[in-house]
Amino acid sequence: MGDTTAASPAFLDWKVETDKENIRDGAIELRAKVAENLYRKNYDNPEKARMRAQGPGFHWRINAVRKVELMTGKKLSGKIIEVGAGTGVFTAELSREKEPEVIYCLDYDKYSVEELMPVVFKNLEADFTKIQTVLGSYNRMQVTDDFFDYIISLGAIHHSENLLATFREAYRVLKPGGFLVASEHCHPNSYTQEEQRADYERPLSRERLKTLYNDDKMHVKVKDNSDHYYRICEFEAYAYAAGFNVMPYVFDIDGEKIDDQIFRRPKPYSGYSSRTFFPYFAQDTKKPVFDNLLLILHKPVPGQPAAFTQELNFRKPPEKGFFSRLFK
Repeated sequence: MGDTTAASPAFLDWKVETDKENIRDGAIELRAKVAENLYRKNYDNPEKARMRAQGPGFHWRINAVRKVELMTGKKLSGKIIEVGAGTGVFTAELSREKEPEVIYCLDYDKYSVEELMPVVFKNLEADFTKIQTVLGSYNRMQVTDDFFDYIISLGAIHHSENLLATFREAYRVLKPGGFLVASEHCHPNSYTQEEQRADYERPLSRERLKTLYNDDKMHVKVKDNSDHYYRICEFEAYAYAAGFNVMPYVFDIDGEKIDDQIFRRPKPYSGYSSRTFFPYFAQDTKKPVFDNLLLILHKPVPGQPAAFTQELNFRKPPEKGFFSRLFK
């Protein structure tokens, strides 16, 4: 492990202003207020930071995203970027492992990148030598084509104002054979345009305003924070249009309880609707806190079969005890 006592991680500025057409006016400022009011006080000392990182929300998201390791038989490695990272908790956790070469931790909110992330990294004992904090947009990543091995999104992609632009940029920067793995909230395909528009116009409650911004006199609608209620079909269609092979898993408390066999030997679902699974690895399955979509996108390798076939995924069996160590 590298030197975890460094004053701060490396910093890159990818010029958020170059993506103005895909960023909602005022959304960055609202995001900064949430980071400063809500998140900073939850991570300002090591004990509180560890409690938050091990809480039900992060527990779910981190373990859901790492299911890709069960599919491929290898741990997250190489060049990785966490987009819309906010606190950077996942980056902090991942940095302490030997496999990642470098982890880019990106957000478009300056306060999160310059003020919040360094506090989180310090209090979670991250390895600063492996981390690049990045101020920028995930629609305009300032790297060459075929650069990253993995893109990770923990509840960030649904903030995209242009899913097709977001997925096309992700496709560009991923190496052939690379993965975008996203834990997201989603709506069923039966969710209507009228329901979607009504939800976007809904004002946040005074209680919610107080929690997020410490100001219950504000007037903020759902859409103002770039919260989008995308349907499963939208995630799938735009990802496919960008060139990805698409594998969505939908988790539902009314679904089928399964073990990890489905992730070790995944098969494309049949029919129009995605398969639905019970969130058995939520901390409290009676009152689970979870995103109901695990979206796994694979950039094809020319001349090779899709990554969602058993032949490609399971050529090399994982080492003994590998799965149990991932999810202990």
